[in-house]
Amino acid sequence: MKRRYIHDLYPALCLLAVFQSCESDASFTGGESVPKMVVNSIINTEAEKQVLKLSESVFAFGSQTQKPVENAELQLTVNGNEVELTFEEAKGLDRYYGFPANLSPGDKVEIRGKSPRHDDVYGMDSVPEPADITGIKTEWFTGKTDNRSYLRILITLKDTPREKNYYRVIVRVKNIYEFNGDYDPDWLRYDVHVDQEPLFNYMPNTPWDETPNTYRVFSDEMIDGKEYTLNIYVQMDKENLWGANPRTFIKAEIHTLSENLYRYLRSVELAGNGDNFTEPVKIFSNISGGYGVLGIYNINDKIVEIER
Repeated sequence: MKRRYIHDLYPALCLLAVFQSCESDASFTGGESVPKMVVNSIINTEAEKQVLKLSESVFAFGSQTQKPVENAELQLTVNGNEVELTFEEAKGLDRYYGFPANLSPGDKVEIRGKSPRHDDVYGMDSVPEPADITGIKTEWFTGKTDNRSYLRILITLKDTPREKNYYRVIVRVKNIYEFNGDYDPDWLRYDVHVDQEPLFNYMPNTPWDETPNTYRVFSDEMIDGKEYTLNIYVQMDKENLWGANPRTFIKAEIHTLSENLYRYLRSVELAGNGDNFTEPVKIFSNISGGYGVLGIYNINDKIVEIER
């Protein structure tokens, strides 16, 4: 069965809605802009069903009231062939649509929409090539300052040459105990530490103790076409605190992101990690005539059993 990872990006979609439709007490003397359609769809090529969220953005400094987008006409195509969009549900002022999509690298996805109250909107994205993971190694170490136990994960990937590639790393852990029997426990996502890996542009010891790489994304600018080993780690107890001896598995996932999705996630990170001395960051949108993001990612992973 294909896996679902849409929930991993749900906080980012929530932030997008906040930044694009929130009200402010700041004064503004210009004219009010008309309401715009907001179309959001982050496509995981492994998901059985994709989701499109439709809403309205109103002028932040005006007296407009946000309303649901009624009588919208939406069209989604893959390589020029129309894909059926099915209305799923309404949540407050938002409208959700579902659609199937059996996508391959290089496929072109386009979204068009219009309604009686809004300008026509259009968005386009292409499916990236999946990452090539060539190896994974793990090793235990003890933190120098906190004396806690950590597991270092060295993930070797081969970057596709002469292409701009964008990645995200996620680590999940599964413990299997003898008393589980036939029960297969879920993979638990762990917080990934990237301060020892330069590809993540990590900036420690800032006055505001910020962590700008919330989503653990990076580009191939420093490794174009090369084989490279990522140095990341997670906090784990080497010795089982409950006295049991489970089999422990690590799943290292490399998500390959479209450039649109990468730019969107980076803009959300930078906007969420601002301070009183920096310029506000505009959330990236690739929906012309409105707001929102159409982004695509795929997943490759490797699973290894670790020794405790």
